[in-house]
Amino acid sequence: MEDCRTDFFQSMLTDYENEQNELNKIIETDTADMQRIIGGQNNVERFLKLVKKYENITELTPAMINEFIDKILVHEPQGKGADRTTEVEIYLNYVGQFQVPVEQHEPTEEERIAAEKEAERLRRKRESNRKYMKKIREKSKEFAEHERIAEEKSSDSNVCVEQNATSKSNRQKVKGEKIA
Repeated sequence: MEDCRTDFFQSMLTDYENEQNELNKIIETDTADMQRIIGGQNNVERFLKLVKKYENITELTPAMINEFIDKILVHEPQGKGADRTTEVEIYLNYVGQFQVPVEQHEPTEEERIAAEKEAERLRRKRESNRKYMKKIREKSKEFAEHERIAEEKSSDSNVCVEQNATSKSNRQKVKGEKIA
């Protein structure tokens, strides 16, 4: 009987200690959260003081910007051409990351149709530009080929002219020798 009581007591004691440890962990977590919240409130108060300080400014200076902005992170660009975007993160002092509010606008049927027409117009224009540039490159290649051929002919004719001049001078020498 006494073993039963000892086992029961041991079991209760273990449960009590486990519950006590869990409650201590919860207290630590809640204390840390409370400190973070209190610190956050202090930061908000500091930020509001800063905003009130520059409430009626007429000119923005680098010093003012430095008081507001903690850091700016610029990420690598994504996409190509007109679809190229770059993510920029702005972190304000006392507040943290600043998210630009984006208003979601559901396009009307007319706006959707206009956007589709504009996209199609741009697609056709890009295709036309590609064809035009292809023709320009082909003409450029043809022109370069004609230039190369003309240079070869020119150098060949220069050789012929030199050969003709040499032949003519040789003939004159031979005639001069015959006369003498």
